[in-house]
Amino acid sequence: MELMIAARKAVAELQLVYGIAVDRVYTSTLMTSLDMAGLSITITKSDDSILKRLDAPTKAPTWPVGSEGNRPPAKFSVPLPPSPSIKDDEIFAPSQELSKQGCILEAAIEASATAIINLKDSLNEWDSKVGDGDCGTTMCRGATAILEHMKKRYPMDDASRTINEIGATIQRMMGGTSGILYDNLCFSKDVLIVSRGNR
Repeated sequence: MELMIAARKAVAELQLVYGIAVDRVYTSTLMTSLDMAGLSITITKSDDSILKRLDAPTKAPTWPVGSEGNRPPAKFSVPLPPSPSIKDDEIFAPSQELSKQGCILEAAIEASATAIINLKDSLNEWDSKVGDGDCGTTMCRGATAILEHMKKRYPMDDASRTINEIGATIQRMMGGTSGILYDNLCFSKDVLIVSRGNR
């Protein structure tokens, strides 16, 4: 799962930031280490000859894509949300009065974060049965940070920017797999809002 998340972000960065056409993407545990913390990304130039060899039939049991495998288009639109507009040392100056939509969004975020904080012990208990028992603590840390940042970082009248800022808060404060997953959830919701032209 983490490899696919990293691959998606790498492809988006290559295409949108550097303008590189991505012909093939191979994602797998091609080389592993028992104590390796992290992942590696290899990028190489390609031409028709190299692509032909990469696509050639093979009996190698772990090669990710054979001759019949699906291949990504060299170019496709990957909407990327803007980086957080409010830096750690800056204070957001909210408007004097929120719109109706802004008030609804603020109330929804506050209610959701408060509910997560109240579920901290239960989440830890449930997680201890199948994991390391810190899910509630991690979620509570993220929810607490969201409540702290609501008034000084989130432009509630702009749903897209607010969701983007929430994702940034989660990524900074939660970390780990949870932080990545929820940051990507915010990414997808932000993209959906922008694509519909509803900010």
